[in-house]
Amino acid sequence: MSTKIKYDLRTRKISLILTVISAVIAALGIIGFIVCDKNAINFDTLTMIIVFTLYTGIPLFLFSLSVYIASRVYTTRLEKNGFKVPYKKAECQGRLENVKREGEAVNNRYQRDSKIAFILFMILWAASIAGNIGYLIKWQKYEMDTSFLFVFLCIASIVFPISGFVFFRQKNTSKYIDDVDIRDRRKVRFGILKICTWALICAAGMSFAIVEAHTMTKYIYKSRYGHYEKTHTDFLAKATMNVTSENLNGGKWDSIITNTEDGENLSPQLTFDEVEGAEYYVIYMVDETAGNWVHWYATGVTETTLEPGTNKDHEGDMNFRYVGPYPPAGSGDHEYTVYV
Repeated sequence: MSTKIKYDLRTRKISLILTVISAVIAALGIIGFIVCDKNAINFDTLTMIIVFTLYTGIPLFLFSLSVYIASRVYTTRLEKNGFKVPYKKAECQGRLENVKREGEAVNNRYQRDSKIAFILFMILWAASIAGNIGYLIKWQKYEMDTSFLFVFLCIASIVFPISGFVFFRQKNTSKYIDDVDIRDRRKVRFGILKICTWALICAAGMSFAIVEAHTMTKYIYKSRYGHYEKTHTDFLAKATMNVTSENLNGGKWDSIITNTEDGENLSPQLTFDEVEGAEYYVIYMVDETAGNWVHWYATGVTETTLEPGTNKDHEGDMNFRYVGPYPPAGSGDHEYTVYV
């Protein structure tokens, strides 16, 4: 069986030169992007040069670097295996059988790559399982049913042990041979570069899946409960003003602010201290009994006194949203707090 030479010394040399040149181009583009005025930027000659260096230098650098690393590893292994690596593949018709061998022939010198791959993928599997369990534990605290996504993540993580065992099988020298050995009827095992590349792809994919699971669950939780992440204690610790309302009497809110049959769904009257230097204020009204469900959110408020029903003047304004309290029957007393 014919064994083709993957890389020669010329490829290694050219890829190294391109890596250095493209690294310089990419660095110049990045420096230019950092120092240029983003606000005054326009498509003048300098801007076009910066864009060109960024969009050509970085891809060329990544490509040439990957080729250099692959050619370096391959030719170095050929040399360690006793072959006198040709400067050009054409010198030996691109076939490894025609390359002069100076050292002792040792087949399967890099059999250990398969064992390294197995250990690497087992470690990645353990890390992914830990991430999945962390996801489950985090959202169980908020009484979210995340069993479906947890099972999905666990199924997806099976790619690690499967890959590990596939690579581990390739340590069998009666069935597999190194890519720097002269081919016979045995199959070529995956080299360390392909193993690392596949591991990187799998790890990136699994990390993305776990992050997306957290993000999806977070938005589902907020859509159900309107949860606001800061707590009562967080706000009180940094309180800078007094907040009062004429619609709060004896610790109970007037019924007009509620969104019930007895109420009028009017935002409550509010008065708070002016803060020196403040450009505007943000108002939150949350139901702490219902997991900090947000009933009132207003931003860009510049007055320190709001009359009852101010929300009616802001209908359709996404920066001033108010839905009065409407506690479900039988749920007991609810505690509503306004933060400014």
